[in-house]
Amino acid sequence: MDTRFWLDTFRLLAGRIGEQMARYAGTKEGALIIGKGAGGDMTLKVDKIAEDIVVDKLETLHTNYGHDFELISEELGRRSYGEDPAGRIVIDPIDGSFNARQGIPYYATALAAAGGGTVGDAVVALVKNLATGDEFHAVRGQGAFLNGKPLQCRKVEVPRAFVFEAAHNKVGIKRIIPLLEMFERARSLGSTALDICYLAAGSIDVFFYPVPSRTIDYVAGKLILEEAGGVMTGMSGENLDLLTLDLERGCPIVAAGSRETIQKMMDIISLSRI
Repeated sequence: MDTRFWLDTFRLLAGRIGEQMARYAGTKEGALIIGKGAGGDMTLKVDKIAEDIVVDKLETLHTNYGHDFELISEELGRRSYGEDPAGRIVIDPIDGSFNARQGIPYYATALAAAGGGTVGDAVVALVKNLATGDEFHAVRGQGAFLNGKPLQCRKVEVPRAFVFEAAHNKVGIKRIIPLLEMFERARSLGSTALDICYLAAGSIDVFFYPVPSRTIDYVAGKLILEEAGGVMTGMSGENLDLLTLDLERGCPIVAAGSRETIQKMMDIISLSRI
């Protein structure tokens, strides 16, 4: 897989999506519900606009330039381009759709390219904060970057900043409560991809998604985090690299700058029996 080609393509697509979100995010028109995506969530107009930009470009790459791949998207689902494509292109057109709908400046587009069908096959990732323009990217074995500058995840003995995503799930909230005393501050910001990337940048110490998550939601962020020196596992220590790239919900995830911090989290979760 040509990693430079896909990184350049992702950068182009994220730029185009950002231009459209400047027009539609936080507006009544952008917030229109136009259906339900393959992932089960409501599809807003902002989601559809972003996905159409990506799909149009990918279809051109296949039809006019002979690129074969399978597309996996939160809204569209799975679509094959070519008879037996080995590569996967994984997109979350707008990660943080609620924030985009409300005009809260914390939402992103997340794109990843993988040489095979599992999380561990990801080789290129780009996540762009569409509200601020911050661009995170990584190529496997070549490090992670924020706006072109190398990232190095912080490893802290006493983690202070705890970020989680739980939405309306009562089970998720119950799993978070026993962890709160471990941290100085806790926040729920609304975009899994950005949470993981700002962890890679050292702004966040621990990220926790306390309910079963979809691999497409975190595959791009995971590659960026790991290339910055961080760690992500399932809540009970599961190896996420073995999971299939799809729209199914697998296991809760936890991410931090070091495996020691993750182990502390898992110990508390285990002792609380939730």
